[in-house]
Amino acid sequence: WTVSPTKTLDNPSYLEIDFKGGLPIALDGIPMSGPELISQLNTLAGKHGVGRGIHVGDTIMGIKGRIAFEAPAPLILIEAHKELEKIILSRWQLIWKKKIADCWGDFLHLGLYFDPAMRDFEAFLDSTQEFVTGTVRMKLHKGTMIAVGCKSPYSLIKKDIAVYGEKAVEWSGHDAEGFAKIWAMQSKLTYLAQGEKNSE
Repeated sequence: WTVSPTKTLDNPSYLEIDFKGGLPIALDGIPMSGPELISQLNTLAGKHGVGRGIHVGDTIMGIKGRIAFEAPAPLILIEAHKELEKIILSRWQLIWKKKIADCWGDFLHLGLYFDPAMRDFEAFLDSTQEFVTGTVRMKLHKGTMIAVGCKSPYSLIKKDIAVYGEKAVEWSGHDAEGFAKIWAMQSKLTYLAQGEKNSE
């Protein structure tokens, strides 16, 4: 069981989780099997009161359920994994992965694991994980957890490119002006076509 957040250690703890192909493979640089890593995370996070939660959801019978749970390791792994995905996956991969992952979870909850659509969902989800490799640093303190650092050889964050304004090196003000005009074109055409109604 986790320790109550009101009775946890006064100082925070930091830990690093290594991922390869979307799967956790090491804790603080020490390679571990999945069950071993989960056991270690449960112990470490539980000391800080991390992992308690309440879930409200819809059941297959049409009623709503509300449950309290304790799951330190899964919650930390999910948060760390999401943070790593943010710097590696493209915008559209992130958008569609969330939608498809939600569908997969709903199907599983509804007892539809053997529906062929599940294999289709899994094919997409597996594809997104090919380059999800790197390390995430997590801070645990008083019942909270937060990703405070993240690195990957496949990160799309490039400090020499992620610059805005006049210091941008990948585009000029002229490029930005042209892009803004093209990006807004359909909105402009819609307004012109429906302008009379919009003005009402």
